Amino acid sequence: MKWTLVVVGVLSGVGVTSPVHGAIMYLSQQRSITANGARNNITEGAGLLSASGFGTFNQTLTHIFSQGAGTATASQLSMLGPETIRMDGFASVTANPAMASSFFGESYSRFAATFRLDAATPFQVEHSHSSGGAPGQRIASAQLVGPTGSVFDWFVNSNAADSWPISPFSGFLPAGDYTLSIQSYAFRNPATGGFGTTTATVAVVVTIPAPQTLGVLAWCGVAVGRMRPRRRRITNAVHERSVSASASLRRATALCHRF
Repeated sequence: MKWTLVVVGVLSGVGVTSPVHGAIMYLSQQRSITANGARNNITEGAGLLSASGFGTFNQTLTHIFSQGAGTATASQLSMLGPETIRMDGFASVTANPAMASSFFGESYSRFAATFRLDAATPFQVEHSHSSGGAPGQRIASAQLVGPTGSVFDWFVNSNAADSWPISPFSGFLPAGDYTLSIQSYAFRNPATGGFGTTTATVAVVVTIPAPQTLGVLAWCGVAVGRMRPRRRRITNAVHERSVSASASLRRATALCHRF
């Protein structure tokens, strides 16, 4: 007996490009998850789920293999915003003790988006990842390629050291076309031996502010700088003005933090 569980999330906002005011103009996307494998050389699994447009992709697949041989699970929450790209991916394969020698399982959560920047823009990447558990192949990776070549190429797997940097990571992107690729991948087969769960997770948020946002942030910096109270001799009158200026500073800072 074999079961397949499909959890359908929200798929919305099927647009072709990002809003006009955004820094990012999307050209193409490929986002998918799968959870498949085999028991005694008979293929089974939950199939493949793919995003049909540029809206939010929020999906989970879980397959329970026949005779309780194991399970495979994959999930993804990804969003393509005008100034922000987000991908949370999870992949996991579990082999049960008595069946490990006759079972293999594979799951992955893959993300790829090609986009265009019309002007040179700073960017920041916040990220976290994990790769471990029982023996088996596992990959957590992120790569950004642009008009001048590779911007970053981070990965960790069962055969290589962790090359992910400390979060956040920031830099500057010239105008041009870019492809961002992110993956969580887990695989187990009889050659792995033993039992247990192999997992890989990745969470990435890329922020590329639009020129309008950069202008607001620059204005905030100037405004906050002008509002800083000057140091003077402490008299009652000066103290009152300083308190008023400090309140204005707090209000301006709060406004800037909204962007």
